[in-house]
Amino acid sequence: MQWKLMAKKRTCELNKYNKYCQKQGYDKLLKTTYITWRKADPKELYNDAYQQYLDIPEDQRVNKQHTWYSNKADKLLRQCAKEHFFQCANALQLGYYSVKNRTEKQEHEYKYYKDIAKKILIDVENNNLYATNYIGCFDKERKSANEICLTHDEYKKMLDNLAIKGNLREYSNLSYLLFNSNDEYSLTDYVTFYAYLLYPDVKIPNELKTSYDKAIKLNNGLGWDFKMISTNIKPWEKLYNDKKLNGFFNKVNQLSSEE
Repeated sequence: MQWKLMAKKRTCELNKYNKYCQKQGYDKLLKTTYITWRKADPKELYNDAYQQYLDIPEDQRVNKQHTWYSNKADKLLRQCAKEHFFQCANALQLGYYSVKNRTEKQEHEYKYYKDIAKKILIDVENNNLYATNYIGCFDKERKSANEICLTHDEYKKMLDNLAIKGNLREYSNLSYLLFNSNDEYSLTDYVTFYAYLLYPDVKIPNELKTSYDKAIKLNNGLGWDFKMISTNIKPWEKLYNDKKLNGFFNKVNQLSSEE
């Protein structure tokens, strides 16, 4: 708790933030700064309407009857679903899924939002989404309501789009799921795409090699983003616009004299 008070004192003493602290308060300053950063980062999974939805206390996100979302939550979810943000389309389709004895209109809405959610996943529209957490049906006996089932061709299309976007994490995850669902192979034959990128001469099944080689071609030199597990300090230094990369901690120490 003491370090939070020290952080507040130090931040609010800076000329850059002093007026914000007085006007908004420290907690709101942190939230505003955080949201501004998320909006500015093109690799962040962010949508303004969804953020507003998350800001609603959980007990106020549903109506008094607990049969549907509150008016405010419903409006925000529909807005960001219209903007093709997966979390919102998925929340709506799951909401309709849970309604027993759906009316014809509710059935239409259910299918409508499920199709939107499905399209977002296939086209890889939202950066940094753990897309493979929401697809399934590889094992029909373990089919869950939160899974979106794709056809074989749709899985392949999604795989291609992941390659084009350079999403190494999700490309590897989906490759593993597809390979694991193929009874022709044993998991002992499986080699991750990450390993193949490092060691292209490694011996792997022909089908897997064909898929990996296609991914590399589709990526066309864009590069493979694996930032979620990166331990390299340089990206963090760049966040501070330190062109000379003089050192992260040196840059932090300079903040105390910032005008």
